[in-house]
Amino acid sequence: MSFGNRLKEARKRSGMTQGKLAEKTELAAGTIQMYERNKRKPTPKTLKKLAKALGVSYAHASNGEPYFYTFVDTIEPEDTENNVFNRNQQLDAMNDGGISIKTFEEKEQVINLTAEAKLIDGYNNLNKQGKKEAIKRIEEMAYIPKYSRQFNNEE
Repeated sequence: MSFGNRLKEARKRSGMTQGKLAEKTELAAGTIQMYERNKRKPTPKTLKKLAKALGVSYAHASNGEPYFYTFVDTIEPEDTENNVFNRNQQLDAMNDGGISIKTFEEKEQVINLTAEAKLIDGYNNLNKQGKKEAIKRIEEMAYIPKYSRQFNNEE
């Protein structure tokens, strides 16, 4: 699947037509069609507009290929619609960029990349005060035995 297919999947998931997405992003409907047909790639600014209009976030796979995802509760079961959407978008972006996922270990690495991308995206969306607060919270969590690797003998 290509970026155009990932965009189309995200658009349909949000229940929008190409025309509605064009209207929400202030782009021409023909531009949306060209993206979905892989005739054009959006600029970073346009990618941000598309994600906002679709109600999702976006990140780039390690090969630079953009993909969309939605935030999920960390206790949500693996097979829920949101998790499946996120995993498919990420794996597809990696495969589209020439990185094939063959083993379970490789899949786990991709899932970890997705978690890191969500963390970075969330952090980047915070203002200065929010960033300071986020750092404090992460530092606090690092010393809570339930969450810390050093207390659970994890690598």
